[in-house]
Parts: sequence; structure tokens; C-alpha cells
Amino acid sequence: MKTWIKDGDLVVATAVKSGTTWMLFCTHQIRTKGSDDVEYGDVSYSTPWPDCIQKPGNTWAMQKEMLNQTVLANGHKLVDYWDNPSFPFRIFKSHYTPTTIKVKEFPKVKFLSMVRNGLDVVSSLVPFFASHNDEFRTMWGGFPPSSPDDAKADRAARIAEVLPGGTLGGVYFNYAKEWWPYRNEPNVLMLHYADAVKDLGGTITKLADFLDVKLSSKEKAKVTEKCGMPYMKRNTHMFNYALPLNPEYNAQDKRIMVSGSLTRKGGLGEGKAIFTDDQKTRSVFTPLRLLVLLQKGERQRRGRRRTPVEVSPYGYMS
Repeated sequence: MKTWIKDGDLVVATAVKSGTTWMLFCTHQIRTKGSDDVEYGDVSYSTPWPDCIQKPGNTWAMQKEMLNQTVLANGHKLVDYWDNPSFPFRIFKSHYTPTTIKVKEFPKVKFLSMVRNGLDVVSSLVPFFASHNDEFRTMWGGFPPSSPDDAKADRAARIAEVLPGGTLGGVYFNYAKEWWPYRNEPNVLMLHYADAVKDLGGTITKLADFLDVKLSSKEKAKVTEKCGMPYMKRNTHMFNYALPLNPEYNAQDKRIMVSGSLTRKGGLGEGKAIFTDDQKTRSVFTPLRLLVLLQKGERQRRGRRRTPVEVSPYGYMS
């Protein structure tokens, strides 16, 4: 991170399938106070993901140069979207844990963490996997794994992948266990997805306070309206995750997702509805078991040295 972060930046380091795109857009709307005069373009333009490799073989040095030098098809410089001098702070995406992005080493950088009900995370992975373009999946040798986009048919496989020891075992339990002890750090705001859904206006206030942005009542109303699902559904073209740093990627609009897939529902309780009673009973996604895991993680953090988190082959940090 030392090669690109600077004081005042915000890193939206939410858990996988736990409101990442939503929080990126909300914090962007807060920094612009809901202005209609600031073009967002795409989530990859205005709130980039530095640790996402956009082309196999790319290095961070290559991508850092392209972030600053790339000219988009519309003739605009990419850097003007994410490093606009009119912004009070820059926003970056990550899914990493605080030990990987070294939160303690950057006291003047702010970090936003968000967790979500585990069954809802798993149920959201089903359409998420299915919604990637074939061009993207081919480029990465079949990642993410294909899915029939049938939650009930796919639920057992997705649970197995997310449980500890599974292919995606770190994206839920390890994330929650590592971020929990940092929840009271002055430069960290940790939220729960359900709270944000139930009280969007209150969440906007909490985010604005954390980011030191003063919103008038009119500005807050505008930001809240834009951060609501109806507005985001009307503007799905902004949430397709383009790959501007891969000139050879030829999917429509350079996007990796089927349009609209990241503004699908955004509700609560879907996981509870699709999983069987047996799966819910035997699952370790219950609040009590998660609380035990979080408490165990906090004791480990205080009592012994941590084992470094393994970095995914599909991302990196410098």
C-alpha cells in the first residue's frame, strides 16, 4: 500500500458480497455531496480496486502507471475520475483484512469494514458467479467457477466453498475474525449490512461523520436518494466493473459483469429462505458461533503473533 496510498484516503475494505459496490458509491456520493455535475463513469473508474489484477501477468508497477496514464474510449483520462483534485479524499476498494493492508501503519488513512449475514453472503455468491462474462472467466482459466444461477441447486456447493477450509474459506470467517478487534480504532468504521439496509439515512449520517463531511439537510436527502436501490437500479451501467487497464479485453464496455447483476436485490434474509433447515442447523453461520469465533480471534490477537494472511492469486498488495 505504501506505493499508492496517502493520508486522507478511504479504503472501502468490506467483506465479499457484503455491500462493497454499494458502499463505494455511497462514500463517493458523500464526498461529492450528491452533485449531478460529477461523472461517476463506472465503479472501476471513480473508486478503483488497486489489488485487482486486470490482466494475467500484470504487475502492480504496470497497473499503477496505467491508472495514471490511461485515456478512456470517451477521451477522458482515467486519473481524472479517481484522483480528481476537487475531491476531499480518494476512495479505493479492497477485500483484505487489517493485517494484510496493515491498518496500524496508516493512522491517517480511513478504513470502512462491513459484514453481512453468512447465509445471505452464500446465497449472493450464486448469481454473482453466474453473472461474470464468459470472456472474463476464460481469461482467468475458469475463475470464478460457473454456476447455474439456481440457488437451491447450487447451495450445497457454495456453502462448502465458504466454510473454513473451503476454496473461499477466508472471505467470511477469516474476514470477520480479523476485522472485529479493530472495530474501535479511530480510523476504522465497522458496519453491518443489515443495519445499513434498515436505516440508510442513519448510515449516510454515520459515514459522513466518519469521513468529516458536513452535509446540509438537502444534500443528505440527495445522497440518500442516490444511494437507494431504486436509483442504483436505474443506473446499472455504472456498476459493471470495467477493466480499463486491460486494452486487450474486448467484452462490451470492457465490463466483467452482466449488466444489473450487482444491483439485483440488496435485501435481507434471502439465505434463510433458500437453505434447508438441516443446512441452517448444521451451518456455522449462526450468530452465536460467529460470536465465539470473533472472541477467539480477539484473544489470539492479544495473546500471540498472527500468521500472515495468504494473498489470493487474483490480487496483490505492494
